[in-house]
Amino acid sequence: MGREPSYQPISREPGVTNTSSRVASESATRVVSGTGPIRVPSVSQNRRVLGTPIMATQVFYVDRYVYLDGSMTTATVFEMNFAYGDVSTVPIFSLGENAVIAEVNIWMLETFDGVGPVVTIGKAGSQGDLMDTTELDPSILSSFSTRPGKEYLSGDVVNLYINPGAGASKGRGVISIYII
Repeated sequence: MGREPSYQPISREPGVTNTSSRVASESATRVVSGTGPIRVPSVSQNRRVLGTPIMATQVFYVDRYVYLDGSMTTATVFEMNFAYGDVSTVPIFSLGENAVIAEVNIWMLETFDGVGPVVTIGKAGSQGDLMDTTELDPSILSSFSTRPGKEYLSGDVVNLYINPGAGASKGRGVISIYII
């Protein structure tokens, strides 16, 4: 790392369409902590969307991603809303090629009011691989973020796992995942 990129950063990938009317911020960047092995994709990888959205209500776009050392790449970003009444396993996206899950963010817009609510993000067999119960508490109105730096394989499906808790009658949030 530490090298200057040899390409022009992009704020919107031609041909990528959102599945809703939300428009990505033209000047948004993200910073990754230095923890975990994170590879910088080659220039040829920087212009492709790395996954396929599964839910029709999702937004996906390409955004700039800046590392702490100042090097930059692009990331495919998946965003979607979720709520207490959603099914227990909500597929977010399926990878079209191997990629690194760089950052996971959740904003709890309304707390889950059930007893013992649990929300995690991962894949089949590793439900809390990207964000587990120690990193997210859906009973607190807050934002939560992880930077797992984990490589997922082509065909892997990233899921949101929801248990709103006994007696839940409300709760909702927004999730965004950056993959590089």
